[in-house]
Amino acid sequence: MWRKLDPGQQALLILGYLRKGEPFADAGAGFAVSATTCWRYVNDTVELLAQRSAKLREALR
Repeated sequence: MWRKLDPGQQALLILGYLRKGEPFADAGAGFAVSATTCWRYVNDTVELLAQRSAKLREALR
């Protein structure tokens, strides 16, 4: 899949968004991507992390 940002830039955008909680348009503006593109990057990453995270029951053991 083609992406406008390389993986490093995507990581910075996502970490910045998650840390500051800015609107997608503001977070994406610093990387010259649209709010929709920013939303897609964040959504894809959060979904991936959720799939890879330990389940609560496993974590408590």
